[in-house]
Amino acid sequence: MVIAVLLGGSLAAAVWARTEGMRLTNFRVPEYNERNEKKTELIGEEAFVLPDGQVDIRNFHLDVFQIGTTNVQMRVTAPQCYYHRDRQIARSETGVKIEGDKFVVTGENFAWDARREIFQIFTNAQVVLQRDPERMQTLQPQAEKD
Repeated sequence: MVIAVLLGGSLAAAVWARTEGMRLTNFRVPEYNERNEKKTELIGEEAFVLPDGQVDIRNFHLDVFQIGTTNVQMRVTAPQCYYHRDRQIARSETGVKIEGDKFVVTGENFAWDARREIFQIFTNAQVVLQRDPERMQTLQPQAEKD
């Protein structure tokens, strides 16, 4: 569920016109929940609507917000990706970086299926977790604490 809220209905209505060849530049598209709290904001430098129903997005950037706040909980970036509006699938052979407070996930050749809420990295996936000394202490076996 890393990017389960990437492109919701409001985004499709606001940005992804069905006009083949349409070009969008320097766009920001927020998505809100039913309580009018910002869930995500998609930012792109450039996007092209392709004949096959996909949108080619350059310098893709997605912020996922902590609900009820303006804090970014997670940020996803990629130099390029294709998004198929009707199938709600994003894919790319480029690199991707997913950053949160205590983790960074990187890799190449990724796919995201919004309907199934699945994000996959197929090549060179790496996960870096930030060590939290207090949390590590609570996870030690009881014998080591004494």
